[in-house]
Formats: sequence, structure tokens, C-alpha cells
Amino acid sequence: MAKVNYLLACWTGRRRADDPRAAADRTFLVRKHLEALGEAKHSLSQITIILAEGGDREADDYIKSIRSAGSTPVEVLVRGNEAFSYGSWSHAFEVYKRDFDYYILVEDDYVPWCDHFDRILVGHSESKGGYVCSLTSMKRYAAISNGIVPSSLWSRVHPAPIALMGGACQIRWTSAFSRHGVQVRDYTEEMSSPFWEVGGVKWFGEKRLPPLFVPIQMVEREVPLQEALVGLWAAPGSAEVDGWCTADRFGHSMVVTPDGEEIVHLRVGHEEEKGF
Repeated sequence: MAKVNYLLACWTGRRRADDPRAAADRTFLVRKHLEALGEAKHSLSQITIILAEGGDREADDYIKSIRSAGSTPVEVLVRGNEAFSYGSWSHAFEVYKRDFDYYILVEDDYVPWCDHFDRILVGHSESKGGYVCSLTSMKRYAAISNGIVPSSLWSRVHPAPIALMGGACQIRWTSAFSRHGVQVRDYTEEMSSPFWEVGGVKWFGEKRLPPLFVPIQMVEREVPLQEALVGLWAAPGSAEVDGWCTADRFGHSMVVTPDGEEIVHLRVGHEEEKGF
């Protein structure tokens, strides 16, 4: 069985489009993320939290004390706060290199949303090759960078010169793979990729298929139906339904009409439908 290391880039300070729950409790993102990992079925060999220092001191201390998520061991690496998640992932690869067969790259404000997400990602990597992310831009850059990289290919690229800020950092990160002959691809033909914009969810990819990761803003809170899951799973014509979608348990979502009638109950990966 392939050895897979789940690299979770973590920051406990203020951020753009801050979730109000994270603003009130700076441990919120990592706690919810590890809860999701603990509930999901997977075969991860290790979860590695890469903590960028300089955020909330108490939250940082809490994260440094974490040792496991469910039955999966957790290691915590601490680094300076530069180059965003890309710097964190690169730092982790410097530490582990070829100790693992694959590295899953995830930011702390997304959570895994289906069982065996690791197996699915490994399958995408084997069939597509290269660095497989959630969404590419112009078929060259990782627009949503969560994804998977085989260590055999990452070793060609590293170290990547990414000590920049802003969008240049993201472009530098992915172009380093391309320059070293590692293709950057996404899985949007097979899965969907939701992205949180201020005030709502924007969906990319095959919207009638479930996502591998969802933004933390979609977990245990209501989001407008028109901006959320109705566009992903609902039957043809039902996009006009007025109502709300509540993502309230790992892997489950419920669409309800304004009078509270349940019209569809969904288990991610099984697509159970009622009421249509």
C-alpha cells in the first residue's frame, strides 16, 4: 500500500475573508479539519501540520500539542510565516522528501468531504500523472492548490524558489513544476471544486459530482441554495427551488424549502435523493 502524507498548511492569525467562527476561536480551523479527518474513512500514513508562526499564541500552543487524529499519527512542523501554504508544503517536503510515496496538499480552511478521498487522489495521480490539484487556470497554474504530488516527481522540482507574496507566489509555485517537466492538472472532469468567495460559494468542474474538499464556510452553517449544493446534485429544473442548504454533518447535506419541507437528503458519494 502506498504511503501517503497529508500536509496541512496552518495559520492562526487574521486572514482575508475570515470565517467568523475562526475569528472568535483561532483553534477552530484545525479542530474542524482534524474532526473531519477523524470521521472520514482513509488510509493516510501520517498527517503533518505545518504551522506558520506569528498568529495566535494560545492557538499555536494547542496545535503544537496535537499528536493524532483518530488513529492516524500527527506530526507538527513549525516554520516562519512566508510564502503562504506553498512555503509550508515545501518546508514539509524538505523534511520528509522520499519517505512517503505521495503528498496530499491541503489548506486549513478546506476540509475533506468524502470517504477514501486519499485513494481517489492517488487514482487521479496514477491516471493523470504530475501534480493533480483541485482547479487549474489556463491549464498551467494551480488556481485551487489542494491536491496530490508523488514524491518521485516532487523531488525533481524541489527546492522551488517561492519566497514571494501574493499571486506571484502561487504562479511561481506551480510554474516550478512545469519547468521541471511535471505537468499541472486538475480533476474537474471527474469531481467538482467549490471555492468560497465573500458571501457565497462558486463551483468549478463537474457540478453534478461530489467534491473532494469543501471550504470550511460550508461546514455546519447555512448557505443560500442558489449558491450551494442544488447546482451540484439537484434534478434538472430544480435550480429554481427557493430554499436553503445546510451542510451539518460530515458527508451529509440537506436541502429544505422555506416552509421547512425536506426535499432532498444527500450522502456524498451515494447521491440518495428524495422528493423529486
